Amino acid sequence: MSALRPTAIIATLMLLAASGAACAGAPAPPLESVLTMPVDGSIVIEPDGAVGEYALTSQLTPDVKAMLDKSIPKWRFTPVVIDGAARRAQTRVRIVLAANKVEGGYNVRIDNVIFPAPEGPISETPQVASPIVGLRGRKMQPPRYPMDLQRAGVTGRVLIGLRFGPDGAVVDAVAVQSMLFNVKGRDRAMSQAIGLLEASALGAARHWSADVSVKPGVTPSPRDFTAYTTIEYVLSRPGDTAAPGDPPPGTWRLVTRTPKRDMPWLAGDKLVPVVGVADLASGEMLPLAGAPQFTTPVVGTTL
Repeated sequence: MSALRPTAIIATLMLLAASGAACAGAPAPPLESVLTMPVDGSIVIEPDGAVGEYALTSQLTPDVKAMLDKSIPKWRFTPVVIDGAARRAQTRVRIVLAANKVEGGYNVRIDNVIFPAPEGPISETPQVASPIVGLRGRKMQPPRYPMDLQRAGVTGRVLIGLRFGPDGAVVDAVAVQSMLFNVKGRDRAMSQAIGLLEASALGAARHWSADVSVKPGVTPSPRDFTAYTTIEYVLSRPGDTAAPGDPPPGTWRLVTRTPKRDMPWLAGDKLVPVVGVADLASGEMLPLAGAPQFTTPVVGTTL
């Protein structure tokens, strides 16, 4: 599909907003336009919670790398307990940066830090992982792209919070946060487009299932059966040799995103990691349980 000009995209969003005006209820929440950049790597947490070794695998400009090299060694965590003892442990890490234009340049901050599931042994250092429930997607048929948005070239992503049952079926699903890529317009118009993506995503997600493994002799909590995943709405083009979706880690992207929503079944759970729609790659699944816990303020800090 050939790319459409931004004016065509914005015109379509305006039509969507006009068609939805008659049935509009409460005003849509404010949207945020921001530059985001995921930075991938690995990190070792020492038995006392201090940062040991770390490596950033994304290609970064010298100034961004220097900012992270100054920040990461100051992080502190709750010690990782393995088999009843605080241990030195290694985990994958993804640092998502956000940037807003200010007078004289850009303000860069840490938007979030997540710890994706291991892709395999990185070293002999134990991996940080969920000790109770293992979740792996099994039947996850992708949804249909809303036709009006596909024709207009509107692209985006929806972050879904999923609660699985012991049999692997989805018990509940929530659109936690959504975003559009590289588009500007009125909030009402963009909210209408996001609403179409969320309805499509939730319609598919409620029919998904996963392979679930539960550690014997323990009683899992709702958090142990909960995972985040993303659904990407992007356009492939003739001659593309790579999958559409995220630019390479270390690349800035303009996104327009909604505020985050809570998952009702985890109300009152203070150990739920905060995850945003810019934090996961397309189709990536992130279980909630087992993530390292910060003891120093990191998210939101300016670099």
